[in-house]
Amino acid sequence: MGAFNRTRAKQAEVEAKVAAGQCLIDGCTCKPRSRGLCDHHRMLFYYELRHLDTPEERAKFEADQVRDGKILLPGESVKTKRRARSPFTKVG
Repeated sequence: MGAFNRTRAKQAEVEAKVAAGQCLIDGCTCKPRSRGLCDHHRMLFYYELRHLDTPEERAKFEADQVRDGKILLPGESVKTKRRARSPFTKVG
């Protein structure tokens, strides 16, 4: 993943929120719809992303948000949900 790496503590926090069915944004208890975000926060993320000038700026912004646990990589929610439900995986 390279630039997308999260700390173990942040990864555990993200997995707990995904397993609980909560938006990844602190304080939001809405159900996530896409990439770990509720509709409101997903639209805000894409609004900010659209208003960056270059593809490099967009890629850096997205990488920073993934690393900080504010958004999931595409397809990551399915993997994280499976891992959180597995009785053989220790979370936290």
